[in-house]
Amino acid sequence: MKAELAAKGVKITILSNSLGYSREYIGRMMKKDSNPGITDLLRVCDAAEISFVYVFTGKRENPAFDGVFNEMSKLTQKELKALKEHLQSEPMQAEAIEGPGKT
Repeated sequence: MKAELAAKGVKITILSNSLGYSREYIGRMMKKDSNPGITDLLRVCDAAEISFVYVFTGKRENPAFDGVFNEMSKLTQKELKALKEHLQSEPMQAEAIEGPGKT
C-alpha cells in the first residue's frame, strides 16, 4: 500500500484527515506485518484511488506495471513531483523532418 500511495503522491496526513483516522493508524496499516480490518483497508484504497485487489493480494490486473510501481516507490517526494509534472505536461509531437525532396 505504501508504494501505491507514493506512486499516486498521496500524503498520509491528508488521507488520514479525510477519513477521520489518525496519521499513526494509517502508518501502522502500511507496515508489512499489519493486519488492518478489511473495511478500513477498503476505505483507504477507495479514498486514495488505489487498487484494493493489489493491496490485498499483491496481484495486479495488469502485472506489467509491477516494476514501474516498485521503482516509483523508491523516488523522493521531489522526484515524484517532477515526474507528476512531466506526465501532466503537453505530449510530445512528432516534428516533420525536412530535407532534400521532402516538403
